[in-house]
Amino acid sequence: MTAANLLQPSALPTARAEASVGEARLRLGAAAVVLLALATFIIGTAWDIQWHPSVGRDRLLTLPHQAMLAGITLSGLASLALVLLDSLRARRGSGVHDGNSTRILGIFRAPIGFILAGFGALVTALAFPLDDYWHVLYGIDVTLWAPFHVMIMGGMAMVGFGALYALASELNRLPDGRARSIARLLFSLGVALTLATIMLMLPQANDDEGLILLAGREVVLYPAMLAGMSALGLVVSLWGARRAGAATLMALAFFLLRGLLFWFVPGAMAFALEVEGYSLRPNAPESVILAFSYPWSLLPAALVTDLAYSLARRGGREGTALWIAAAAAVGMTFLDRPWASVMTSFYFPNLDVQAAFWNAFPLTLLAAVLGTAVALLIRRGLDRTVG
Repeated sequence: MTAANLLQPSALPTARAEASVGEARLRLGAAAVVLLALATFIIGTAWDIQWHPSVGRDRLLTLPHQAMLAGITLSGLASLALVLLDSLRARRGSGVHDGNSTRILGIFRAPIGFILAGFGALVTALAFPLDDYWHVLYGIDVTLWAPFHVMIMGGMAMVGFGALYALASELNRLPDGRARSIARLLFSLGVALTLATIMLMLPQANDDEGLILLAGREVVLYPAMLAGMSALGLVVSLWGARRAGAATLMALAFFLLRGLLFWFVPGAMAFALEVEGYSLRPNAPESVILAFSYPWSLLPAALVTDLAYSLARRGGREGTALWIAAAAAVGMTFLDRPWASVMTSFYFPNLDVQAAFWNAFPLTLLAAVLGTAVALLIRRGLDRTVG
């Protein structure tokens, strides 16, 4: 199957039902709450990432952890409420049926996106006490790549993808109009927040764990991670919404979130230090760790992607735009190099930055291709879902 085939809209069920205005408002509202919860989790995680190397970790329910738990809880409750409400409506025959929902466990019926988001919130909630037990067994660590940290971030990424599927089902059923425009806007915001959740893994790639030896050569992991994640976000945002400008809108939302973190985290740290009665460690980081690790170059890459898509559609060559999006993701690695300054300043003062970057380049290309391939698979699922 060619890239052009993958980019063609999949055939939706012939008996697809148009969403009622009331139903659309309900589901779009629930999706908006889930996205708000995801944003709360990301902001809390940025605060927590700053807290660990700056202060330490004295107990489970620190203020940053409370913010994270608020996001997890809100996403789970919003998803659960929608699932229970739609299940009740299905039992009453009030417009919930096979054309706009999915049956699960033979009891519940709701859009698959909210089922996925609820399951992701449950996974994350289970990971939190397991992570605390991990620290009891093995001590306090500051690596983001610890098993249950990855479980927490993976669960919330699942919440984000669940919101995207819920919004895609509305896009696939709604006629043109205000509700469809709102769904498109929320979809772009959802891709930005989901990508930001996946990119919570990036700060550790700036650390000493981000440099590995392959075939006797020093290789940095950040460029490959950035290219793969960015390709995923660019392709899903543009081809999921199926409209030029969607990638730029997604990247703009991501860029604003990055700016918000630069503004919020220092103030939140000062507030928490005063409330908790702690002081900063002598070697506390001066920059906002997560915001510094997030790429600023996503916005220009998205502009290139949208322009390529607009031009390619006129010539009927959408597949060309797809690979330009992947190339734009690779190009970001030339512009965003936070790993270089952190590694040479704190961990590897004699690191040959250019050599480490070019040693990683084959891995970076492979990651961009894989990210694009995964995005196409996700996009096909988004295009087919109606409930």
